[in-house]
Amino acid sequence: MSVHKIVVLGPSGSGKTTYLASMYERLKIQRQETTFFLQPSLDQGNELGRLYQGLMKSQLPDKTLLANTKTWSFDCKVTTGKGTFSAFQLDYLDYAGERLTDQPVQSGLDPNPGFHQAMEEADSVVGLLDGLKVYEFMQDPSKLTPLYENISAVMKHIQANRNHMRSPVHFILTKWDIFGSGDQMAGNDMLRQVREVLMKFDDFRDFIANRPNPNAPIRLIPISSLGKGYMTLQPNGTLRPVPGAIPRPFQVEVPIACALIDKMREEITSVAERANLHGMADQGGNILHKIMLGVLQSLNTAQLRRALPERFREVDEELLTFLRDMVVNETTKRAEQLRQWQANSLQDVKNQQTAFNHVLENFAYLERKLEETYPSASLVRIG
Repeated sequence: MSVHKIVVLGPSGSGKTTYLASMYERLKIQRQETTFFLQPSLDQGNELGRLYQGLMKSQLPDKTLLANTKTWSFDCKVTTGKGTFSAFQLDYLDYAGERLTDQPVQSGLDPNPGFHQAMEEADSVVGLLDGLKVYEFMQDPSKLTPLYENISAVMKHIQANRNHMRSPVHFILTKWDIFGSGDQMAGNDMLRQVREVLMKFDDFRDFIANRPNPNAPIRLIPISSLGKGYMTLQPNGTLRPVPGAIPRPFQVEVPIACALIDKMREEITSVAERANLHGMADQGGNILHKIMLGVLQSLNTAQLRRALPERFREVDEELLTFLRDMVVNETTKRAEQLRQWQANSLQDVKNQQTAFNHVLENFAYLERKLEETYPSASLVRIG
């Protein structure tokens, strides 16, 4: 069974563990929209449950100590009338936020020297941006420093690993519930405004413009760990629970869905790159890109599958064709079409391979739904 590794970057107190707990809360049950579920070990599941209960009471998790870097492992499963089947394992690296804000760990004194290797091996890297800091800055530009420090810390750590990192990069914008009015989550117009604010910061803008891997998309994904109407923003800038409100996490499953879909798209695009086609192209990037896409169009699914890393070779022909077409011409099925495709494939799940394909189809649906609801979430596209 394949393992997919995610590292979430954020300074101390930014909500890395909070996001993890809310993601598990949403995905611990197989639902109509997310037709899979995550199963950790019993001890880790109980710990995440306690963390989320504390979050509902505005109790922040204890800080992760520098010496206590931890991997949370989840078995991604699908249940049908034929039984319950594992699709893949998801590993989430939790670490001390001081790594981003304090002085660099001295060589040879690092209590977790394996952290940098974990960064290099990550399938997806996620930068956590505190939505409350963004919101406060948009309301009052004098509150620049907290947002600047958040962005600077995240970008510094991504930059430090960019020479090794070829993974897709996603930015999670937390506390999205405070941006909307009434009972509705804010829409794409607000996300576009947030995106324009973030682009004013040199570190963020320059990283987007000079991303380490031109084959990997970069996204800005709004989420809410507790959902609309659970917390209210107080005059002193704190958030308090609304008595009697029920938590409904919003889009917390989307980052992991995009992580795997974008990793798959990156690998498909890299097939042409690994064919040493750079020497055939002029210096112009557009010409090289056209040659690479032409190669992908000429490959049948059997040839493409053989060229992919082993863990992606079990993707079925229809899904592989769909993902290739997303790369070649950005034409995709609409979300409602993918939803029907996903519903049909659920009936066919009977082993690990079909479970893996079904979950990827579910992820493709969630990715397409994000694209349709929030077009501004795509900071760059391939090519």
